[in-house]
Amino acid sequence: MRRAAGLAVSYVAAVVGAGFASGRELEHFFVAYGCWGLAGAVLAGLLFAAFGGVVGATAAHLRPCHYGALIRRLCGNVLGAALDHLGFLALLASLAVVLAGGAALGAWWLSWPRALSIGLLVLLLAATQWLGSPAYTAVALAVIPLIGASVLIATFAVHGAVGRPLWHGAAAWPVPAVLYVAYNLLLGTAGLASGTSAALTPGEGFWGGVAGGAVLGLLCVSAVWALLHHPLPGAELPLASSLPPGLWYAVGYPLTMLLALWTTGAACLRSLGERLGNGRASVLALPLVWPLASVGLVTVVARVYPALGWLGVPLLIAAALAAPTVRA
Repeated sequence: MRRAAGLAVSYVAAVVGAGFASGRELEHFFVAYGCWGLAGAVLAGLLFAAFGGVVGATAAHLRPCHYGALIRRLCGNVLGAALDHLGFLALLASLAVVLAGGAALGAWWLSWPRALSIGLLVLLLAATQWLGSPAYTAVALAVIPLIGASVLIATFAVHGAVGRPLWHGAAAWPVPAVLYVAYNLLLGTAGLASGTSAALTPGEGFWGGVAGGAVLGLLCVSAVWALLHHPLPGAELPLASSLPPGLWYAVGYPLTMLLALWTTGAACLRSLGERLGNGRASVLALPLVWPLASVGLVTVVARVYPALGWLGVPLLIAAALAAPTVRA
């Protein structure tokens, strides 16, 4: 049970990062579709649980492995090799979102110049990867309930009617929900691969993936419900803007966001290091993605994540086809 819980935490931590904690990706993929976005969030949660179980059980069969080997096992050598490279690009894109989120947080919380915020976050992530941090797992464990607390506070602060057109986007809402899961599964696969221990059984891998997906679904639905009541489509940090004034708004949420940025960025660098076979060399990705992060969180999420979603659809299809052969 403990090993399954650890895998679930790795899965959630790989998905719930800068884009989720800011509310920016939820705004783009769900809230923009009004109350149909809630249906999309429910669909995303079911898909996260289903595919998490398949990938978690497969990772347990393979034992400790990097995400490239896991993707090739699910998709075959030809498609798997292509998706392996796409997974590498997805990790780079996620790093860009982390840095863009750091710029947005610094500007909103401390009125810092964006370049300064990005530079400091780059130094923090580089030091974490170069020196190694025994605190990483503990902080990753803490981030999930902290983000959950932010979502719950925003949800309980809801009053009045939904602040968006209610039922527009009726025909389109399933598409962004599937794309949201598709690109996150590329990242979640990395989390499931790195969270697999030698002692993990396929059954534990299956239920760990299912549990992690269920938590993701609950967080997603709650956050979308809160954001629907706060019409701030252009905000870089819409979840922050949906919180009521108080200590959590002033201190709790900014620290939560900072920890989410750190753990997500560190997880991306760790997965890149495992794939490259050189953990310290992965820090070179930070200056590589800096220019993309400089365009702003809204633009990065709106342009990069949907494209990665379409590229990740083959992984969803391959995992669905592999599902009947997976034994929990």
